[in-house]
Amino acid sequence: MDISEIRDRDALEAWLQGRSREDAVAIAARAALRVLPVFWQWSVKNHKTEQATLYVLRATLISAVLSKLPNSKMENAAQSATSAIYAVLSSGGYKLTEEATKAAYSSANAAAVGSGGIRAAVDAVLNASYAAVGVDIWCEVRVDCETLHRGEDLLSTPLWSEENPYEKVWLNIKLTSSHAQNSPEKWRFWLDWYATMLNPTIRTDHWLFYQRVALIEELVWEDGVQAVATRISEIDYEMQLQSGPMAAVNENALLLANRLEAMQTMLDLLSERQSEQIKRSSEFEDQLQRVERDTSKSTKLKEKMLSDTEKAILQNEATIDQRFKELQAEYDSKFQASLDAFNAANRIKAPVELWSEKEREHDKRRGLAFRGFVFVLIVIAIAVGGVVYWLLNPNEQLLLALSPVGCDPVGHPELCKGFSFRGMILSGSVLTLLTLALWFARIQMKEYLSERHLVLDARERRAFAQTYIGLLDHGDEVNKEAQEQRALVYAALFRPSSDGIIKDEGGIDPSLTAALSKLLAGK
Repeated sequence: MDISEIRDRDALEAWLQGRSREDAVAIAARAALRVLPVFWQWSVKNHKTEQATLYVLRATLISAVLSKLPNSKMENAAQSATSAIYAVLSSGGYKLTEEATKAAYSSANAAAVGSGGIRAAVDAVLNASYAAVGVDIWCEVRVDCETLHRGEDLLSTPLWSEENPYEKVWLNIKLTSSHAQNSPEKWRFWLDWYATMLNPTIRTDHWLFYQRVALIEELVWEDGVQAVATRISEIDYEMQLQSGPMAAVNENALLLANRLEAMQTMLDLLSERQSEQIKRSSEFEDQLQRVERDTSKSTKLKEKMLSDTEKAILQNEATIDQRFKELQAEYDSKFQASLDAFNAANRIKAPVELWSEKEREHDKRRGLAFRGFVFVLIVIAIAVGGVVYWLLNPNEQLLLALSPVGCDPVGHPELCKGFSFRGMILSGSVLTLLTLALWFARIQMKEYLSERHLVLDARERRAFAQTYIGLLDHGDEVNKEAQEQRALVYAALFRPSSDGIIKDEGGIDPSLTAALSKLLAGK
């Protein structure tokens, strides 16, 4: 994971997977330290309880000290600090600075016993980014990661890589805390400690002092700010006494004791290694004797393996030679089949193209015949409907056309009786036209069936030709049974084409009754 890609939770968590827990806690502590003034100023301004402020400062202090001086006591203290801050968050009333409080909580949780250090550290950075409105916390986190990557002490570098965006907030906190009504002595240690965290180059020799403050008994923390301030003064006094001339003597004695202990450990280690070396020498001698015994067996086994290998090689050579001949024969057979199929395809290429073209032509004519048949049926239906309509709803002109010549229903009704030659001519003409239309529709239907038959015939021939070529491609050309059936295949492929099913109509009978009889007979 490249450090420049650390811009969100997942990227930071992936980068910390390859780092120590102390590095993760240091990242979390510095993230919480950066937004600590946000909570501190709000707490002073809104006159919140001093106990809540004390717990947040304590959690941030513990996470910073543990990343520098890790031990089990600090982890237990971090566990107590997380429980205290959790109680603060549960009490409510911290909505405006909830994220900054959560950053302190997560930083202590990263250092607590049994907690997921990396995940809690990432939570601290994420909460700090939410609390720092208008400030790019992730940029500072990338700078911290670069410092750790170079192997430098992260807590010995300034808290902000550039100008402190909360400088005015910090000055306001110091000014407010220095007022007499706020008991400035209670907050003196915390103000000095945060100033040191902002710029660690000011004081770098007080980590042991910070550790003892972080390990103050839980009951003292519960007693409030004044009790903690008193205990811090006692710790400071004790450390000042220990820093006199006897401190150097004690330090030298402790150093000498550590060196003696290290030398004793080294001697014990050398003794163990010597015993192990003697044991290994004995094992090596036994192994050498076994190797000598196995050498003769290996020689006989080698000769037998050489003999068996020679026989196997000769047998494999014979098998390979036989297999090569089989593959060569199979290749020759397939090549000849492909060649025969290619030649056959070239021979019947022209007929296949002809049948394809005939199929398209007959299909086109079939469509025209069907459309003509449908058109004639529509015309006949319209004509029959018109005749029926005129017969059911006769008008004066139609009645005159069907009546005898000179018929006058009003003046001379007697002339309207008798045979009407004009009506017969009109009726016969209508019937003749209907007969011709029916005959034409029958012709179109037969032509449609004929073209459909020819389309299927051309399609069948083309399919036969393609199947025949496929058989040749698979080697059926050299098959004896295929050679005997070739005449039948050619007969099916190249049989004469039929002309459909259209019969000779023999012209139209001029007799109307004959035409009707022929039409009804289905000829």
